[in-house]
Amino acid sequence: MALENFGYYLGIGLTSILNTFNPEAVIIGNDVIEALPMVLNSVRNSISLRIHHQFANSYDLLLSSLGKNATTLGASSLVIEHFLEAVCA
Repeated sequence: MALENFGYYLGIGLTSILNTFNPEAVIIGNDVIEALPMVLNSVRNSISLRIHHQFANSYDLLLSSLGKNATTLGASSLVIEHFLEAVCA
């Protein structure tokens, strides 16, 4: 029950992001979500109940394939991009 609530409230938050920014994809990564499909199902159900009908089929909800390195790789890519912009300018 607690894990379903986790998925439910995560879905509410993701719905706000989807309705506001209309991204092509939302990538989530969490050991709990990856280990227990019921949590991901709860997230999807929560989103489908709240998402604006215009955006209902315009996004993908994906699991991260980067694992625990995702934040490090994301931060590194921002630093490299900033460096290259400074060098090439």
